[in-house]
Amino acid sequence: MVVSLSVGIFIIYFLWLREPSDIDEYMNEPVWKRVPGIDPETAQGMMEMDKHLGLQVDYKALEEYKKEYYAEKAMEFEKELQEEKRHRELKTSMSSHMHILKRYEQKPETTEGCPRAQD
Repeated sequence: MVVSLSVGIFIIYFLWLREPSDIDEYMNEPVWKRVPGIDPETAQGMMEMDKHLGLQVDYKALEEYKKEYYAEKAMEFEKELQEEKRHRELKTSMSSHMHILKRYEQKPETTEGCPRAQD
């Protein structure tokens, strides 16, 4: 009887009277806020585990996160493509400049027509 009463009081305190702690607030946040940059499919799997554990899950917020995540990834991909294009352009212009310099180095220097060379 004493054990049952103690367990009952503990359950009443833990489930009803206790104030929420930082851990409770952390566990109620969406997965993508707990683990920034997480892949949406992984987040969905973690949300299903959270649901089995009795935690709150918000699938509408997950859909919004998916849109934001993939839009950000698309922008990053576009930026990478622009950087690669710029790199190719710089490489091409550099090779053309190097070609001009090599041609200039191969020409023999002449002093004819140069006023300082004639002095």
